[in-house]
Amino acid sequence: MRPHVLDEYIDWKKLVELNVKRLKEVMSESGVDCVIINSMDNFRWLTGIPLTLGWFFRYSHMAVQSRDADEPIILALEGYDVIEKNWFKHVYTLPFSKEVFQPADITNWHKICAKVVTDLGVSKGKIAVDPEMPFIFKDALSKEIRDANIVSASEILRKARLIKNVEEIKAVRVSCAIADIGMKVGLDMIKEGVREREIAGAIVKTLMDYGADVEYMPFVLSGIRPMHIHASEKIIRRDELVRIDFGNLYCGYRSDFSRTMYVGDPPNELRSIYDSLLEAYNECIKALKPGITNNEVYNIISKRFSDATKGKYQIGGFLGHGLGIGVHMMPYFGSNAEEVKLEKGMYFCLEPAVMVKWGNLAVEDDFVLTEEGPEILTRTPREWRA
Repeated sequence: MRPHVLDEYIDWKKLVELNVKRLKEVMSESGVDCVIINSMDNFRWLTGIPLTLGWFFRYSHMAVQSRDADEPIILALEGYDVIEKNWFKHVYTLPFSKEVFQPADITNWHKICAKVVTDLGVSKGKIAVDPEMPFIFKDALSKEIRDANIVSASEILRKARLIKNVEEIKAVRVSCAIADIGMKVGLDMIKEGVREREIAGAIVKTLMDYGADVEYMPFVLSGIRPMHIHASEKIIRRDELVRIDFGNLYCGYRSDFSRTMYVGDPPNELRSIYDSLLEAYNECIKALKPGITNNEVYNIISKRFSDATKGKYQIGGFLGHGLGIGVHMMPYFGSNAEEVKLEKGMYFCLEPAVMVKWGNLAVEDDFVLTEEGPEILTRTPREWRA
């Protein structure tokens, strides 16, 4: 399937309809009459409309969803043809001010938004606003609709976005398939004398060639050096571990996974550590079924790996996180994570890692939970590579 037809695989109108239905269900449970969204992630989740990745468009579009409406009302920045999904019936223009450009223009945007809310008949109701809404705009809007009970939409959106619908799952499958292609390119390049940035650059080019977007430089971490530093000019040397860890976006939906490779002939001790990590990881995957909690998942792999290495090595306090339109979402997996019972339709990654004297040893995959168990979306082999 070529990149230019991948978008046809997903029924975007159905995806939006299902997300609107889910949001309205959560709104009803919370007694909320209207939700106003203006962050890029939440806007894209509710409307399916792609926004440019960048600060300029971060707060320049809004979606207003009332509990009684069948679809959101779109407020789009003037001069930007954002409405590629043309089934929306109600679209308002937000004029661009050439004199002042605030994170959210309060010359008249708040008045336009307030009129939409008033026309919907909810200006005296309970209105939940995007948690990322800039204070300057929220303050101006609240003065226009003084009788409204304005609250945060944080918990509502978190609950609504937690379970992926069938069309969202199609999107994440494509995102992960493209990521697998990028990972193969990166792993095949690992050898003594290659710079980390060369590998990262090749991965980025591959992902974009196949229709994905890339927000940050892939991690290519060789030898002993701090984690969470992007690929550097460091030259990969013999007898080092190299961890590749990255994510990409396909139509706004994310992947996030990693693999580790050793340059040279791996010592038996290192092989044994990785075998123990993989065995614990596989046992953890077998336990992934609806009803198990995120904390139970963490405890399974943590105990199994610690026992296998006789306590010499430990999984860190963080094991994984939810995915979707956002890169770090509920549920989280870790020693102090808020407890969540896993449900069908949750999409997340698990990434057990341990620091050893050769570098960072890790494995990570993306999963969608089904009634029968996990569907593993990242297919790059986990077996030891050297």
